[in-house]
Amino acid sequence: MTYYKCKYAGNPRNEGRFGNVKEGDILMLTKEEYDCVAENDDFEFIEEYQESLPNSVSTNSEKQEQPAPAPEEVEHDEDDDDYSMTYADMKKSELVSEIEDRNEGRDEEDKISATGLKSDLIDRLEEDDDLSIS
Repeated sequence: MTYYKCKYAGNPRNEGRFGNVKEGDILMLTKEEYDCVAENDDFEFIEEYQESLPNSVSTNSEKQEQPAPAPEEVEHDEDDDDYSMTYADMKKSELVSEIEDRNEGRDEEDKISATGLKSDLIDRLEEDDDLSIS
């Protein structure tokens, strides 16, 4: 689903589509919501997201969202066991691929489900890691 990150730059309002919004609030809008405010100068478009978000609208006037730090460049050998990418660093498609690799040769009842949100896949892989350690 597509979401639009916008910053509210208008006067404080207690009514309307988004309720209590103040200048500087960050709003995550669905396409339908964005279309309603796109021509309104009170809303400054920041960027577009192509992913699922837990809430379609969120405000945050107490602290502004900080940009995510750039990932550190890490050189590693393919055979180096000390290097490990965390599941959170992986794309959803990479997580699905990891699950499919692990499912090869497993009985049907022991296979890991490869459907759902990225966070669900991460939880299942971590649970599988814990089971293989014990």
